[in-house]
Amino acid sequence: AVLAVLLPLGVVAPRTKVETGLKGTARWLDKDFEVTKDALGNGTWAPSNLSNQFNFNDQVGAAYAVLSQGAGKFDLQGGLRAEYANRDFSLKNSSTKYPYSYTSLFPSAVALYKWSDMTQGKIAYSRRIRRPGTQELNPFPTFFDVQNVFIGNPKLNPEYTDALEFGLTRTGQLGSLQLSPFYRHTSDIIRVAINTADVVDGREVTSVSFQNLATSNSYGTDLNGSLRLGKIFNGFASFNVFKQVTDGGSLSTLSSNAVTWSTRVSGTYTVNPDLTAQASYFYRAPMKIERGEFSSTQMAQFS
Repeated sequence: AVLAVLLPLGVVAPRTKVETGLKGTARWLDKDFEVTKDALGNGTWAPSNLSNQFNFNDQVGAAYAVLSQGAGKFDLQGGLRAEYANRDFSLKNSSTKYPYSYTSLFPSAVALYKWSDMTQGKIAYSRRIRRPGTQELNPFPTFFDVQNVFIGNPKLNPEYTDALEFGLTRTGQLGSLQLSPFYRHTSDIIRVAINTADVVDGREVTSVSFQNLATSNSYGTDLNGSLRLGKIFNGFASFNVFKQVTDGGSLSTLSSNAVTWSTRVSGTYTVNPDLTAQASYFYRAPMKIERGEFSSTQMAQFS
């Protein structure tokens, strides 16, 4: 359920605009997973400890204000959003609850500079949040097979990212070219935790869960280009390269230091007014993470 109230205060002066608003979001989720077993094989079925009922509710209230101001070739914008969030959930046959509430501030600022109708520059700062999902929080074990089990972590904190981004865009008759360097600092970053010597329900298993690490810093650049050849062909290509350094903090030995890159290309060709061909390709190189590595990924689509 989402409730939003937008209160535009309008134009205060030439090239000056103020906007403010309120927003409330609420989520309620009930999951009921019932398992019965015939332990003796005599047709007597009884509830199993594999049964699970997961009740989750999450509410977020926010207020924001944005000020936009033009000055010569500059367009400036500054804003602030304040949030109060509260979440809670409980498990079946357990009096244990996991309440968690927190207040957050999210400042933002953007400065655009217009050299000409064809060339523009940008510098922007923003603070973002990623809240853990219900599967990441649910501590009830889910067995993939007899040796591997997934267990959520109900004590996960949300992760916050401070992002500084730059941009230079050049637009021409045949398309556009955009260069976007960036730097991102993330605190309480959520990462996969793998324990190859865990014991769950009396079994020695490999468990997969999540945990918060102290910080992660990443920096790199995006290069995007588009090409337009009249109404016959439209193409797009992008290249991204970045380095990410993760620190587990004083209570964890986990860390990583890796460089990776990705690329994407796509094109649309109009054969005739009744027939259009499209193709796209994406590739992401392997990337080292804490205690492991993400393999390379590639995908192609044709239509």
